[in-house]
Amino acid sequence: MSRSYLARLVRLAYLAPSLTKAILSGAQTAAITPSRLMRDTRLPLDWHDQQRLLSAD
Repeated sequence: MSRSYLARLVRLAYLAPSLTKAILSGAQTAAITPSRLMRDTRLPLDWHDQQRLLSAD
């Protein structure tokens, strides 16, 4: 496993609880895809900013 892949996985631990809940229940918006979450290297740590960013698309 590469370091960059591991770093991207660890970042998902800081995903907003509401986004995590939506993903687990299958109610996430179309903008929230596994590839987008793994590709987005600058996902904000602030949960409100995450919501705005991921719902903007």
